[in-house]
Parts: sequence; structure tokens; C-alpha cells
Amino acid sequence: MAALPGAPSLAELQTSAEAGCIHAQCALGDMLFERGDEAAASAVWRQAIGLSVLRRQAASGGAARLVAAPAGHARDVAAPAALRVGVIGCGPSGLIVLKECLDRGFACTAFEQGSRIGGAFATAYEGAQLTSSSVITAFGCHSDGREASPTFWSAEDYVQYLQAFERRFGLTKHVQCGSTVEAARRDEHGAWIVDVVVGGEGGGAHREQHTFDALAVCSGLHQECPAPAWPAWAEPYVTAGAAGPCRVLHSSQFRRAADFAGQRVLVVGLGEAGSDLSLAIAKAGAAHVAISTRANGPGAVVGRWATADEPADLQTSRANMAEAWGPKEYHWLWKSVLQSAKGSPREAELVRTALGAARQPPTFDELERDAMAWNHRHRNLPFSRFGTKNFAFLEAIRYHGAAQVGEVRQLLPDGQLMLADGTRCAFDAVVCCTGYESSFPFFERHMPDLARAAGDARTRFKHMLCPAFGATLAFVGFARPAFGAVPPMSELAARYWAALLAGELTLPSHAAMIDAIARDRAAETRFFERDAGRLTALCQYRTYLDDLAALLGCLPRLPLLRANHASVWHRVKRSALCAAQFRLHGPGASEEAWLSMARMPLPRARRQPRCAVAAKVKALAEFDEDEDGDHAWLWSNHPPPPIAASLRAQAAAPSPEKATVAERATERAAQHARWLEPIAVACDAPVEELAAAIEQSGGVLRLVGAGVGAPYEATGALFDGVIARHAQLGLGVSSEAGRLERGLSWKGRWPWLSQPGQNADQKRVLDYAFGHSELGAHEALPPALAALAAEPLAFLDAVMHGRLSTLHEALARVTRCAALRTEAHSLKYRLSDYMAHGGAPCGAEAPRPLRCAEHRDYGTMALIFDGGVPGLEVLRDGAWYLVKPSADDAILMLGWATHIRSNGRVSAPTHRVRDVGAELREDTATPSAGAIPRRLSLVAFSSPPPQARLAPEGLREGEAAHFRASVAGSAHAQALRAHKMI
Repeated sequence: MAALPGAPSLAELQTSAEAGCIHAQCALGDMLFERGDEAAASAVWRQAIGLSVLRRQAASGGAARLVAAPAGHARDVAAPAALRVGVIGCGPSGLIVLKECLDRGFACTAFEQGSRIGGAFATAYEGAQLTSSSVITAFGCHSDGREASPTFWSAEDYVQYLQAFERRFGLTKHVQCGSTVEAARRDEHGAWIVDVVVGGEGGGAHREQHTFDALAVCSGLHQECPAPAWPAWAEPYVTAGAAGPCRVLHSSQFRRAADFAGQRVLVVGLGEAGSDLSLAIAKAGAAHVAISTRANGPGAVVGRWATADEPADLQTSRANMAEAWGPKEYHWLWKSVLQSAKGSPREAELVRTALGAARQPPTFDELERDAMAWNHRHRNLPFSRFGTKNFAFLEAIRYHGAAQVGEVRQLLPDGQLMLADGTRCAFDAVVCCTGYESSFPFFERHMPDLARAAGDARTRFKHMLCPAFGATLAFVGFARPAFGAVPPMSELAARYWAALLAGELTLPSHAAMIDAIARDRAAETRFFERDAGRLTALCQYRTYLDDLAALLGCLPRLPLLRANHASVWHRVKRSALCAAQFRLHGPGASEEAWLSMARMPLPRARRQPRCAVAAKVKALAEFDEDEDGDHAWLWSNHPPPPIAASLRAQAAAPSPEKATVAERATERAAQHARWLEPIAVACDAPVEELAAAIEQSGGVLRLVGAGVGAPYEATGALFDGVIARHAQLGLGVSSEAGRLERGLSWKGRWPWLSQPGQNADQKRVLDYAFGHSELGAHEALPPALAALAAEPLAFLDAVMHGRLSTLHEALARVTRCAALRTEAHSLKYRLSDYMAHGGAPCGAEAPRPLRCAEHRDYGTMALIFDGGVPGLEVLRDGAWYLVKPSADDAILMLGWATHIRSNGRVSAPTHRVRDVGAELREDTATPSAGAIPRRLSLVAFSSPPPQARLAPEGLREGEAAHFRASVAGSAHAQALRAHKMI
């Protein structure tokens, strides 16, 4: 947690903490953790929690029973009855359900068919490795303490993690291994009757019958092995040791790659198992390995690792670049990489764009290039298809002699396989990595309709609850993300179900659940258009987690974290979307989760990729609207004033002189600064919401979150570099507007260097203009400035390519101008440096208050990033209003061309930039008091192309046109531009 200027010292915090100040205790814990003393931090946080509990008990007048939770969410509940809960399956989903139910005092029994817990992981083949990293796979309530060094667990490593989880929470005595659920049914009283076969074969088995009030099905997605759809195929799968001209086995029967040494092997299917097995068999000495996949290929192919020590799924975050990219952007990147020569400057620039400066040397390796070629050829997009999250099959092809063949059409009687192109191939073994189907044989005898319907997870509320059975039956573990991990999704589902059973939450009405199921099905089918039909469990990772967290009330409260816990806030936003995020606030919150999040690694600082929007940021203020009031300050929605201010106020009251200065400053601000708060909309809002906001905006709109990551520091360094270069060339800093070598135009002028009274802008400007939306601003720069300009211009590239089409679509709806959807817009980037200074030199005219003269923008729109420094003013009703600044947002300012095309319905505001420092500083009694602050801004302009027709569009019947038609590049339009735009 970064210390603010004037923040209290460790000793001051300790003094206030000992006096019982909860807020000081929480801040002290943060400071101790930042210093590496986790034990002391935990003790202080625990003390803060305890104080809050005591205060709440005192306020309520009793010593109520409290469910274990952080102070802000301790709740009074009656001890639940001994609800009987059955759990089928003891993989990760079954274990987390068992833990959550036991936490609430339920009488639980879990049945595991295998000889040990772990589900499919306990029976995985030799050398099997997970495709999600340890930080995203772990439960939020059970950290391994190694978040700072993420890895990819082997299947056996993960089983050991689950066994440690079982021991820690005392689950062992509630688990019956070697128990197969034979049948399950509901009796006339609503109870669930479960028939179980316990023990092995050969006479040692016996049957048991159990009765439960609620039943959780956690048998997992890996149940039924579908047979190949090949004509003449009538044989069941055989094991690798069976005789015959061609042995065919499913991946679930695969045990060791060494068993296939010297054999000709065909691997069918290129999911994650197929990819890993093809490499394992090839490396084990197989005579030949061929890989067959369906015509449309596998899903999106990405690697496990982004760098040598950074898992790729760290980018599965709330600021996920992958979700921000669109089809055109991905295919642009892939095509550009494939067309660039290896080791060329162009490739180096693409590496920095996609992976950041950390990659050294700046080149894509061969497997990355192969993956891009594969994805480009099959039109695979990471956010809309299931993922093959390893490069193993590409490595097998490139380095171990494996070959890709066509789709298998038929298994011939002589054991040969006929491919789609008619080719016949002979193999010794065929390994079918064709996935699994959900199967519920225990429902087939008594509840066949349920057994059939349960195969489609999208028939259930949040993939888990059947409306007909309410909360008495839950399917947990049947939500599968394209990218992400199943355990965090199962954890949220388990927590939600346990809360329903305990009466802590209420299930939505039957009609509401049916509506939600229909909405989710439509959204998932549309989003995963190519895979939704055959993968019914497939869903969006973040959407699913946040939906359940919203029902539970445990969404991370981002505004609160940002204000009080900057380190954790950065990790919630930027690091992997893990289960611990949902234990920071609300029911189930714990100090262990805070420690886990504080240890989470951050992806390396990366350039915002060209053709991608900056990190998608949602305005999450609604998470902070709970008015419960029974919260400790650590989890409070309304934290008190900053600790530093509180302690200073306790130490000494402000002097009368200071109070007078403050009063004068407040009075001046009220007189001179009318604040304008534009209509706000999330930067990634849908088109409909954006269009509605534009219609009501008066031409000025705030895009919340669009400015996160804007490189103001780099922009300042760029101007400093340009000034230094001018000094080297002897040009000075006040040269007239002109060209700055290649790529950027430059102008910079001070009023006192001009004639007295001249209206000159107090700024330096770097412009880059290009005629259409094929972006590449910094590539045209001279080498001396390319490195400095790359970051701000790439940021603007990202914003414009990520949001331009959406903004134009919204404007097209508002203006009724269809051309906005199709015309090739002229784009210009402007970087401005409103320089800091201490006033005019002695004897010169005092600086004018304007830093940029009043004007209207000529084009379609402008996106303004102000760095959080005030100064932008908008003219409304004859008065100037100061727009409230925000470093994390962008201001959308509509231009004159949009005003014309809308026939005046949409305004093009007159605006300016003014030095307001004198009005907002505390004391301006003397002319030299307080320097005028530096204000850096990044602006992206979009204008119609020169040949575009400017005229009112979509006029309604009887509506008169208020502007005559012109061409954007005509003399009339240029004259208009000269009068309306600087």
C-alpha cells in the first residue's frame, strides 16, 4: 500500500491502533505486510476483526452466535438444523461442496467411486499436467503460500493439494471411497434416497441405502467416453494390451506413452489431452505419430507460458486483453506476424506490441508462429472458442516428426482407417482424444427424464440448479470456461448452494430462474457459436464468477480497494481471476484471501497492443452501494477520512490563519469554477447504452475506465526528449509550427515570447495524422524518438482500434447516418504539454489564463485523456463550466461534422483549456505564489474522409434540414474548419 504524502508513520499507526482505532489497525496491517512481516500483519488484521465483532455485539446488546467471517460481514444466524446432505463425487467440486456444507454444521456424506479422492486427476495418465496454473486453480480458502511463484501442477501434484485440503478441513471421515452410487431418487416427502454399492468386486461388495435432505451431483464432466462415429465401428474401446490389427482406445484408458514405443499411432482429436498425448507418444519413441482432427480444427491454440516464468493465464483477469480484442484485431496481428521476417525490426515491434518489452530477444519463437498460423487458418479466437492451452502437438509436428492428417471417416475390416480424402492408412494403435459426455446412470432407473435433461447444463440455473427441484438438488462442476479454471467456478457454486440450504440466501422465483436460464443460454450460444452445441457446459469465465458472486454478495469492492489497499486493488484488476478475489469482502471473507491476493504475481508491464482496446475496465461503483452500516473500516463501504488527516486533526486544530486561507480558496473556487460532471458510461458499454448516453450528453460524455493505463509519464518523457533534441539542434523551444523530421508535427509557443496581447496557446503540441484506420503511428518516427513516442501512440492506437467501431455505431444510430459505419475515417493523434511554469518572466506581460483558446472540433469526435489535471472547460448557456478531471477516464467530445449530420440534434460543444491553478490553490496573495502545473493530455481525433458528404441524414417526415450539403474536403468545409477548429 503506497504511502501518501504526509501519511502517518508506523509509530503513529501503532499508537492509534492500540487506542482502538479499527481503521488504523487495518492500515497498520497493510504496512506490516508491505514490509514482509506477514505474521504481524495477520495478528493486527485479526485484532481489527475482533474489535469490530465486539462493537457489533455491544451495539446489539447481546452475544449472538457469529458465522466465521471478516468483521464487516459477521452475521447473526441461528444454529442450523442437522441438514442431511449427500455428495456424489470427490473431485475438486465435490470436496469444496463438502467443505462448505460442513462449515454450516450439516450432516454430510460424500461418495467417491475411486480408491482415493481427486476424481479424474487421480486416474490420469503418467506425466499428465494441468493446463491452468496453480494460482488460478487453487481454492480461495486454501492457499499453498506460493502465489508469487506460479507453476503448472502435474495431476499427481494436484491430487496431493486436494488431499492437503481434505486434511485441513477435516473432510476425510465424511468421504466413502470405493463407493458407487447405483441409483438416486426422490421419495414422496421430498427426501433423496441414494443406493450405494460399497467395496470391490469378487464378493466383497455390499449395498447401502442413505437418505438425504439435499443432494449434490459432483461427478464431473469426464464420465461417458463417446464412441467414434465411424461406419463399421461396433467394437468397444480396448486397452493398449489387447490383440488385433488395430487397437482403439480412449484417452481415459491411456496410461504410459512408453507402451507405444516403435508403433504407428494415430491420435484423434486436438483438445488439450490430444495435444499433450501426441507429444508424449512421439517423444517416447513411437515409429510414427499422426494427428487427426475435425475439419474446423481445434479451439484457439495458446501456450501454457507467456514467458519462461509467467503463466499465460495471468492474463485471465478483469483487465483481460484477450476479451478486449476482436476478430479483426486478432487476425491483423496473426497476419502481420506471419508476413514479417524472423528477426526483422517489424517483428520486434510486433513482439513489443503483443508481449511487451520483457521479451528478449524481441522475436516470436517457431511454436508461437505455428500457433498463430493455425489460429489464423481456422479462424479461431481465444475469447469465443474453447482453448487448447498448450503447444504440444505443434512441437510434436515441428521437432518430432509427427504429421497432421485428415479427418477419419471409416475403420475398415482389415484395421486400416479411411480418411476424408479417401486415403487409407494403417496404424498399430488409435488413441481417441474425443472428449467426454456427461452421464448420470444413477438417475436412469427412477428418474429417466432428469437423466436425459441433466446432460445439457444450460437447462439449469447457473448450470447448477433445476427449477423443478429448487435448492434440494445441485449440479456442481458443470460449468467449463474456455479460458480459466473449473475449481474457482465450483467454489462459488458450492458457497451459493450452501448459503441457500442454510437459509442465508433465498432462491429466485421459478419464473425468474426460467428467464435467467433462457438469457444465459442465448448469450452463451451466441458467444460460443462454433462450440456451444456440442459443449453444453461451456460458459464465460468472468461472467459466471461475477454472477454468482453478486448473488452471494462477495464481489470485490474495487472503489474501496483502490482507495485503501492499492496493492491488492492492482492484483484484483490485473492478475489472474482467482477464487481468493471473492473472499476479500462479504460472506466467507478471510485474512488468508487477503494474504493470497497480496502475493499474487502481476503480469509484466506490457504495451497496450495495437488494434486492442486498453484493459477493459467496468465501472463497479454499484459494488459499493450496500448501506448496511455494520462494517469494520477495512471492509466498509464508507471509509472515514484518510488516516493521515484524522491523526493530524487529533494532534492540532488548524490555525485561524490557515482556516482563513482555506475559506478564501473555497470562495474563489465557487466564484470562478462551475463544475460540470458529464454523463458517465462504462468504456465497454454496449452500443445501445452508449447511444442513449450520447443523446443526453450535450456533446460531452465521460467514458469510465477508458483512461486506465494511459501513459502520461511516458508522454512527459517524450516532450522532454523532443525539447532536448531541439536544444541539440539549436532550434530552441519556441519554434513556429512545422515538421519534426518524420512522423510528428511540432508547435510550441509562449505568450510572453510573442507580441503583447497576442492570443497564443500556452502549450507544446505533437501531432500525428494519417488518412485511414490502418494504424501504425510510431513506426514512421525517427529512431531517436521512436522509443519515447511508442507508448503514448500505441495507447491511442489501442483505444481507437478497440472502441472506434463501437463509438461510430452508436453515433450512426444517434445521427441516423449510415456512412459512419463504413467510411474510412481520417484519424489524428495529438499529444499536448501544457507546461508547468512559475508565471511570466520579470518585466514581461503576465501569462494569459487561457492555455488553449476556445474552439469547436471540426471532425466526428475526439477522445480526450486529461491525466486528472483540471483545465478543460465547456461553454453551456453562455457560461463556462470546468469539466471534472479523472486520470482513469476519457472525455468524448463530439465535433462539428457530427453536429451537421445529426441536423443539430447533437451538439458540438465549444471548449477551451484554462489555467485554473490560481483559483484552486490555497494562497494567491502574491503574483509569484504557486506555479502553474504541468498538464499532459492525449487526444485522438476521428474525422470524415475528404470525399465524405456532410449533410443532415435520416430526416423525419416534415423535418427541415438546417445545414446545406457539402463535401468534407471542399473549400466550404475547409473554411468552416478554419473558423471552428484550431
